[in-house]
Amino acid sequence: MHIAIAQPRLSYFVGGAEVVAAEHSRGLVERGHRVTVITTKMDRSELYAKVLRARVETVEVRLPASIQAVVPGENRWRWYAESLAFVREAEKILDSLDFDVLATHFAIDGLLALFTDRPSILHLHGEATKPSFGAKIALERSDLLLAGSQSVADYWINVRPAIASKLRLLRNGVDIATRPALGTRQDYDVLFLGRLIRNKGVQDLIRAVAELKSRGSIISVAVVGDGPYAAELRSLAVQLGVEDTFHFLGLVAESEKDRLFGTARMFVVPSLGREPVLLTTLEAAAAGMPLIVTSAGGSLEFAQDGRNALVVSPANPLALAAAIERLLSDPQLASQIAAGAFDDVRGWSWPERVSEVEAHYRSVLT
Repeated sequence: MHIAIAQPRLSYFVGGAEVVAAEHSRGLVERGHRVTVITTKMDRSELYAKVLRARVETVEVRLPASIQAVVPGENRWRWYAESLAFVREAEKILDSLDFDVLATHFAIDGLLALFTDRPSILHLHGEATKPSFGAKIALERSDLLLAGSQSVADYWINVRPAIASKLRLLRNGVDIATRPALGTRQDYDVLFLGRLIRNKGVQDLIRAVAELKSRGSIISVAVVGDGPYAAELRSLAVQLGVEDTFHFLGLVAESEKDRLFGTARMFVVPSLGREPVLLTTLEAAAAGMPLIVTSAGGSLEFAQDGRNALVVSPANPLALAAAIERLLSDPQLASQIAAGAFDDVRGWSWPERVSEVEAHYRSVLT
């Protein structure tokens, strides 16, 4: 197959949808397919460099200067403006590509289905705060919809019930490495990694750490990532008197991210929902870290309380504090949770996921 993957942010931004598109493109090339990625002409990320090294063909389009001037990841309306501009430019490129299947990874990008007679597949990586009219059109015009979790699938079916018959599950994947040695993680007690938006729940982590401090436990936390909620989170840490124990590290390179997985005693995912099983959760499990996750979104499609994670209710700082305290005070439990997570994540490898992708893409050609 010749697969066209339209992902405007793959060239410069490293988020869940971008990583998934990158891994799909690399894996499909390894399986003998021709892949052309259509993206924007921006400063290249480490992730995009990996795509280029994998013999993936790329076509880069230029965006209007007014859109490029907005800091990526800081303004959610930028995504919509960028995607609309990207669709206008990518439409011209599709006319010159002799491809078999088109794949998109953001609902507005899925509007490209309007401009091709080839099968179009839309990957749904999460829920929308408020589905746009364009997103609803993309849902209807795409030939196949692939949702990252059952919770994400249920959400979009509720938005447009008629799409249920063409929606399938395709969960995230992860690179599976040799399990690292446990018990040597001393830099931080807790690691969080993700975009700093309200839905990620870092405010609940800050409140949980403040609660532990009130009991006499000082917890060191590394927060990796950036976003529009960063300043408010820093202010909350100051307000609650835990600014000295929170280390806001900002955006880091992929190599540094991998190193950070080995520096903390646990990985915490305080998500409020609207997400599938997060890539960072799987990456932490593959790095041999004990996990604390909330029951929100699709997390329970991987997490099993007491086996591979401690599961707490979302927006519950007291429950989160208790789980953190439990892992810190019981190294044997932490080791058991980490071992369970590492064993279970083996079934989430990228090669297995790409095999599923290949089967789904072939299905629209028959």
